[in-house]
Amino acid sequence: MNPDPGEIDYVYELTAEELRYSAGLDDLARLTWLDQARRFTLLAREAETTVYHDGKPVGSCAPPSGAEGTRLPDATC
Repeated sequence: MNPDPGEIDYVYELTAEELRYSAGLDDLARLTWLDQARRFTLLAREAETTVYHDGKPVGSCAPPSGAEGTRLPDATC
């Protein structure tokens, strides 16, 4: 079952070449790669987003996890 698109905050799709490569890995190497990908996506979700106006930073938006950030009323994150 696919999740509701409104609930997805980060997506990474594998290319056919990456799938062929991973098929040739042993179990430990595949699990190591999977854990590295999981850690990367966690960092991407936790990163603060900087908002720019006319090429200059004017504020930032807190990540979905609720970390502190300065959210501007007109900022779209």
